[in-house]
Amino acid sequence: MANICDREYVTVVGQNRRLIPTDLGSALVHAYADIDGELVAPNLRSSIERSVELIAKGELEKDHVLNSVLELFKNKYLYFVSKV
Repeated sequence: MANICDREYVTVVGQNRRLIPTDLGSALVHAYADIDGELVAPNLRSSIERSVELIAKGELEKDHVLNSVLELFKNKYLYFVSKV
């Protein structure tokens, strides 16, 4: 959470520490959504987090997960660059 606060994408409000997006944070989310909606949808992050949990349990190999996630983002990057 410190990174998104330090980068001023959100502000923390109240005792319950609610995150409120700044104009910059909102613009970033909208830009990512325009590029590739999967980048801002919870499914992708959730899937990666599940894989990390399975690595911790010894059920998946770290290198396999790392390579597949890197390949996924590499393809997203190459797609984006080709469309800009």
